[in-house]
Amino acid sequence: MVPGHRPVNMTDRSFARERAYLATLRDGVREAIATELGIKETVARLTDLGRTDWLLFDAAHGRNIVTAYTELEWE
Repeated sequence: MVPGHRPVNMTDRSFARERAYLATLRDGVREAIATELGIKETVARLTDLGRTDWLLFDAAHGRNIVTAYTELEWE
């Protein structure tokens, strides 16, 4: 989330929702890696993980899974 034309308000509800989504994504990807799933299987498994009313969820979620996987697989 990148602020636009106003100061960042860390108490804004949207920050809490974003943080919760990212934590859910991280935990789901870590679990998939621990069970030795590949990226393709992880994307399929986590397709609806964290689904909310995000405007671009369908466009971005798969890419978020792949990005998280490539970062976390080396932990």
